[in-house]
Amino acid sequence: MDPSKLPSMLLSKDPSKMPSMNPTKLPSIHPSKVLSKLPSKDPSKIPSLRPSKLPSINPSKLLSMSPSKDPSKLPPCCSQTFKYCDVTWCGDTESSCTSCLSSDVVWLVNPPTECSARWTGCNDQACCNGLTCVFQNPSYSQCEYV
Repeated sequence: MDPSKLPSMLLSKDPSKMPSMNPTKLPSIHPSKVLSKLPSKDPSKIPSLRPSKLPSINPSKLLSMSPSKDPSKLPPCCSQTFKYCDVTWCGDTESSCTSCLSSDVVWLVNPPTECSARWTGCNDQACCNGLTCVFQNPSYSQCEYV
């Protein structure tokens, strides 16, 4: 029996034991309910439109193949979070960053590590220089550029 070109709309009562020699390229209409324990070898390059709001129940214990760089050794950069090098549209020099039309960007010489970035919670940690911890509700405050 030849495999179909499209995924089945119905769950099979008698699924084959062998994988298809020519699997479909279309996504499954009925994805597996069993969670994978390993990260995907071919992750999506497009961000999720509905990211999870909760942390992972079983976070990966695998080490990163490309660890993050030591922030104290990062080159100076333009930032809108006052912590990360996240602004590319204002150029890559101090003068282009500080004269950018986005007035709420800052030039970081040594990106900080021990502070809360813009738009993140500041209940447990101080905001990065230039930001203020602003009350949002009784259980949450966040760092904002005021």
